[in-house]
Amino acid sequence: MSLVTLRDIANEVGVSVSAVSLVLNDRGEGRVNANVAERIRAVADELGYVPNLLARGLKTKQSLTIGLLSDRVASIPFAGPMLAGAQTAAAEHDYLLMLIDTAGDPGLEVPAVKALLQRNISGGRASQDRDVQSGGRTICRTPAAARRI
Repeated sequence: MSLVTLRDIANEVGVSVSAVSLVLNDRGEGRVNANVAERIRAVADELGYVPNLLARGLKTKQSLTIGLLSDRVASIPFAGPMLAGAQTAAAEHDYLLMLIDTAGDPGLEVPAVKALLQRNISGGRASQDRDVQSGGRTICRTPAAARRI
């Protein structure tokens, strides 16, 4: 199964990829004929177009991902509702919640933080009350008051 691309839509409508991009990113008003814009949207719907957020993130330098680093979230009695609430709140703002649970293993903290940072997370939370060190330097500060990555 392959995703429908802007090029697929452009070929179907007979316009440039730029015109399709402008319309689907709500920047086409005054730049793309209204009838053509309507046709672009209709073809995008017909073909089942969904934006490639990885490609968009490369262009915008925004991942729309919030990282949540925990050391034992599975053992917390209210974890399910807490995670559901965090996921719902993220989704309401078009963000994805990415959870990494280290299961209390301090050896997993550095790879976990690096994994989040490598994915260019837009924001994050950590449940630990300590700094995460790598190569002799702090890569994640988690003071009890803020706990932000």
